[in-house]
Amino acid sequence: MDSYTSRLQLNPTKTQAMWLGSGHQLKHVDLNDISLLSTSVQVVESARDLGVILDSRRTLSAYVSALCRAGYYQLRQLCPLVQSMTVEAARTAAATFISCWLDYCNFTVLWSARHSIP
Repeated sequence: MDSYTSRLQLNPTKTQAMWLGSGHQLKHVDLNDISLLSTSVQVVESARDLGVILDSRRTLSAYVSALCRAGYYQLRQLCPLVQSMTVEAARTAAATFISCWLDYCNFTVLWSARHSIP
């Protein structure tokens, strides 16, 4: 079934392409735009898909950095609440938040490692 019969359309403002490979392999690729369905698609170094940032070298470094930034931001959001808690309640809230966040991060990294492209 082609895109015409299924009425699917490519959104050029949201569509990105990425070359995957080692640094040595990526040196040999020099295409910056790809023509697809009469639309030019931009080739990028990293892209977000379902909340996970994938990078062309498959290192997950951009994803880990984004998770650390988001986790730190969320942790800072606890500061106003901590002032109205006991010390023990504040410790429990912070530990719960951090362990929940780390579980999410570990699951995502573990899943991506098991489903990586060889």
